Amino acid sequence: MLGPDDRDELLARMAALLERWGWRRWIAAPILEPSDRHFPDPYTPDLAGVRTVARRLLAHAGLEQLAVDAVGVEQADHDPLAQTLATLTDVDEREVGFAIYGIGPAEDVPLVLAHEVARAYHQLRAGALVGDHPYRAPAFDDPDARVDEDVEEEVSLTACYLGFGLLVAMGAHRYKATGEVTGYVAITRWVHQCLGALAPDEACFLLAAHAVARGVDDETIARWRNHLGVNERKPFGRFVEELRADRPALLTSLGLPDEAEWPAPVDAPPTPLPDDGWSPLDPDEALEGAPDEPVFRRAEHRGWSLAMATGALAFVAFFAVLIEAEEQLWWILLGGPLAAVAAFFVGTRLRRADTCSICEASLAADAERCGGCGGVIRGELAAHESHLDGLERLTDVTTFGGTIASADQEDAAARYVEAGVKCPSCGWIPDGEAHWGCDACEGDDFNTFAHGGECPHCAQVFDETLCPSCETLSAYDWWWPADDHGV
Repeated sequence: MLGPDDRDELLARMAALLERWGWRRWIAAPILEPSDRHFPDPYTPDLAGVRTVARRLLAHAGLEQLAVDAVGVEQADHDPLAQTLATLTDVDEREVGFAIYGIGPAEDVPLVLAHEVARAYHQLRAGALVGDHPYRAPAFDDPDARVDEDVEEEVSLTACYLGFGLLVAMGAHRYKATGEVTGYVAITRWVHQCLGALAPDEACFLLAAHAVARGVDDETIARWRNHLGVNERKPFGRFVEELRADRPALLTSLGLPDEAEWPAPVDAPPTPLPDDGWSPLDPDEALEGAPDEPVFRRAEHRGWSLAMATGALAFVAFFAVLIEAEEQLWWILLGGPLAAVAAFFVGTRLRRADTCSICEASLAADAERCGGCGGVIRGELAAHESHLDGLERLTDVTTFGGTIASADQEDAAARYVEAGVKCPSCGWIPDGEAHWGCDACEGDDFNTFAHGGECPHCAQVFDETLCPSCETLSAYDWWWPADDHGV
C-alpha cells in the first residue's frame, strides 16, 4: 500500500510541476470527467471519433490551436474486450499526430489519449520528446525493449497536472469481463489493463490531493467515485478523508500561495468543437510503422443465411397452403422447421470469404496480412472462438498497455472463480491451497483469501499479497472485483 514516504514523494513531484509550469492551471482548470459534461462532441468508433476526443483533450490542455492528424485503423473491433491502442507520433508548434492501432469501447478512448496528450504537452513545454511508447510494455519493434519508468511517470504526472487525474485513476487498473454459454459449458473471458505508469493507489492519491486542495464538494466526490472501479473507490475515499483532516499541510506541501491569490475555477460546459474539414487517409494505405498485430482468419459459412431463407420460404408456403388446402397444413408445419435445420447444416459446409478477427475486413485465401488493419495473420479461429482466444495460443506475443488475459486453469478453486478473485498481474485464480506464511509469528502456512488477508495464528494483517504463479506483489484489494473480501 501507499506509505507516507511514497505520498510525500508524489506531492513533491507534483509541487515541482506546479513550480515549473505554474499553479494557476492546476487550481482553475476543470478536472475532466468522461461524460457529456466535458466531452460534448458526438463520437463515432472510427478514426474521426478518436481524433475528436484527442482534439477535446488538447483544448482542455490549452493546445486547441494545434492541427490534429490521426492515421490507423478505420473501424472498431466488435469484441467487448478490444483495446484502444494509440501513440503520439510527432508534435510541433503547428500540428500533433497520433497513430491509432486499435479502437476499443468508447469509454476507454479518453483514458488512453489522456496520456498521449500529456506527452505532447510535456514535449512542447520541456522541449524534448519523452519516451517512445505510452505504457509499461515492450516496444513494437523490439520485444526485449523496456520503456523508461521515470519518463512514463513524468508523463502520467503531467496528465494529472492538466486536470486529467480522474481519467488517469480510471485507467490505472481496468477490469473487463465477458462470457457466453455453449451447451453445458460456461466460458468467461477477462482482461486486466493498466494504463500509464502510476499504480492505482498512486493515481487515486494524486486525484484526492487535487480534489482536497481545490475544496471539491462531496457531491462531485461521489460522482467521481462512481466513475472509478470498485477497487479504486475505497482508497480514493480514504485518501480524501485523510487529506481533508489537514488541508493546510497539503497546500504547504504543494507550495501553493495563499488562497486569496487563487483564480476562480473554470468549469463551464464546453461547446462542441467546429468541423475543421479533416478526413482520414485512404483506408487501403498501410499505417507506416504499425506494429505486427497478430490477427486470425474467421471462417464465415452460409448456414444461417440458408436457414433463414428456407424458413422464409416455409412461412410463405404455410400461408399458401392455408388458403388453398387447410388439410395439408400438418406437413408444412412439420417440414418447414426440419428443412431450415437441414439448410443450416448444409450451409455450414459452404464457406464464404474469410474475415479478419480485428477489423472484419475480407481476407483473400493467400493473404498473409490484413488489408484493413495491417495485422499479420497468425492462424484461423475455430467455431465460437474470439480474437482473444486466438491470442492466448500464441506464446511469442507480448502484451500492450499492461493487459493480461487469463488462460484456462484446471486447479482454480470454484469459490474463487465464482467470486472473481484473481491475480491482477497474471490472472492466476487461487486454488484454495496454503501458499502464504506469516513472518510475524512463523506459524503454519495458510490460505490468505480464506482469512481476509489476515494471519489466522497471530491476526497480522497483510495489505499486499504475493502471487504464487508470477511472484508479483499486489495489493490484496486488487485481487477482488468487489469490496466484499474473504471467501
